[in-house]
Amino acid sequence: MTPYRIERAIQFLLEQQAATEASLRKTRELINESWEKTQAQFQQVAKQNQTTTQQINSLSEQISTLSEQITALKDACRDLLEHAGYTDFRLNRLENPERR
Repeated sequence: MTPYRIERAIQFLLEQQAATEASLRKTRELINESWEKTQAQFQQVAKQNQTTTQQINSLSEQISTLSEQITALKDACRDLLEHAGYTDFRLNRLENPERR
């Protein structure tokens, strides 16, 4: 190989190395940008999860309260039905004294 061809080969290799390093630098920049966006999205999702969890806890408390109220109403209705039956029995005895 002539010195001129060796010099051209070295020049070609140096240009290729420079292009590879530039490409690598650009790739690293894109990866860093993507990483930052991913981290921001992760933080946003974490905040949304926290908000959703708080809403679920609040709704769970409301459901428990409503469940207790429904149970109390059910018990009250049962008591009213029992008293209504007894009241009907007593009223029937008063209206029909011969059936005692």
